[in-house]
Amino acid sequence: MSTILRAVWNYVRNLGRDIVQGWNYFWFQPIDPVPLAFVRLLTGTLVFYIYASTFGETLNLIGPEAWIDQQAIQEIRAIHEEMQTPFERQSNRSYAQSIWFYVQEPWLVLTLQGIFLLASLCFAVGLFSRVSNLVVWLGHLSFVHRGYMAWFGMDSVLSMLLLYQLIGPTGATLSIDRLIERYRLARRALASKGRIGPEDLALKPSWTANLSLRMIQLHMGIIYLFAGLAKLQGDRWWYGSAAWYTMVVPELELFSMRWLANTPPWLYVTLVFAATYYTLIFEIAFIFLVWNRKLRPLMLLGAVALHAGIGLFMGLMGFGVAMLTGCAAFLSPEGLRWFLAALFSGKEKLRMSYDRRDPNALRAVALAAAADPFGQVTLAPSTERGVQVATEDGKVHAGTAAFWRLFSALRCFPLVSVAAIGAFPSANPESVPQTVARS
Repeated sequence: MSTILRAVWNYVRNLGRDIVQGWNYFWFQPIDPVPLAFVRLLTGTLVFYIYASTFGETLNLIGPEAWIDQQAIQEIRAIHEEMQTPFERQSNRSYAQSIWFYVQEPWLVLTLQGIFLLASLCFAVGLFSRVSNLVVWLGHLSFVHRGYMAWFGMDSVLSMLLLYQLIGPTGATLSIDRLIERYRLARRALASKGRIGPEDLALKPSWTANLSLRMIQLHMGIIYLFAGLAKLQGDRWWYGSAAWYTMVVPELELFSMRWLANTPPWLYVTLVFAATYYTLIFEIAFIFLVWNRKLRPLMLLGAVALHAGIGLFMGLMGFGVAMLTGCAAFLSPEGLRWFLAALFSGKEKLRMSYDRRDPNALRAVALAAAADPFGQVTLAPSTERGVQVATEDGKVHAGTAAFWRLFSALRCFPLVSVAAIGAFPSANPESVPQTVARS
């Protein structure tokens, strides 16, 4: 009997240990923050595009004399006071707040909206990422709570994405913040060791990046699941004809699909049934299958196909991009790094020699190292004054010419070009040899 009890105890203990370890691994395992930074890039770009393209309608949407004006807003928010019981008044009370409930001057509305646009641009490029993320989130919520006639599912998804990205280091990479940090790390390494090694600029894993991505992943799965389950309440989804009605809604049509009704019945039935049941099966199955590493690429491609169809036939492009931005949280760091390297890694190799005693040369070297994440440039101390950049064919460039050579070779270098100006000493023709041995 004691043997059986011991075996049961060991099983329960090991099960509890495995659950705790699995929980900690799922939520708090430090990971490469590249996927989170990629989600930030997509989210910020989409937010900036949406609000920049509708800036001309700002006063009509959220101004004091908007289509739903301040008086209508106050009446909507006061509806709970007419409820019969105190419990109903409390449960139906609107706690939503917006800066646009209180700003009355049109010029101030436009000024604040301009600041919000600037913050969304900073968030997209990763400048002051933490602060700009908070400002964009608050600005977006203010618009959603005030602009009753304009917001829909896309805005809800963006609110979710902006909220969860407050958790993790969204500017840890793929950002101007990261370039500035790499520059500082390079300067520190040069000051302490006189050289810059790969370990000095290495990107550290982050558990908060994992937590942020997990929250987005689970939320995306829940959105798809309940979207699919809600569709099961409609008879047309069971009959297989729902896709047809979504394609012919007059308010959403980008182009007419009514010609499909005049095609042979087998073609009409096949296309409409396939689109209807594909949507149902995909949305319900997503949360269960996307965690499998082998099935994940198929599920993500399925999401692209679904939202491409919604965007094409219903015109909901912004909604589709927002949903696919959330799906980007499932991308692996290795796959993203391969993709980014394929886009931004140059093939040309350069050798950069510098004088350790020259402060301007050290600044130039640090800037080049910051803008060279793919190791195109070999850094080498030299007795020659200033900075010299040698190409593989033996040509040597110095001063401003060296800067422009780096500018054309490093695809990330334009991001720091403004800071780089003035850091490269002027060329001294007497100290620049015409050829140099290949490194």
